[in-house]
Amino acid sequence: MSEDWRKDFEEERDRFNKTVISSDHLDIQAYTGGALDVRTKKLMGLASSAVRS
Repeated sequence: MSEDWRKDFEEERDRFNKTVISSDHLDIQAYTGGALDVRTKKLMGLASSAVRS
């Protein structure tokens, strides 16, 4: 991992987000506010990604 891991992480995340958002298979409503706020949903996604790794 490079010394500037945050920059690497953010670039990778941005690239991935663009790929996912451009996909026809994404349910955009999954990350809109509702019963759970957007921040909570993103944190749950991050936690589940960490558990899978």
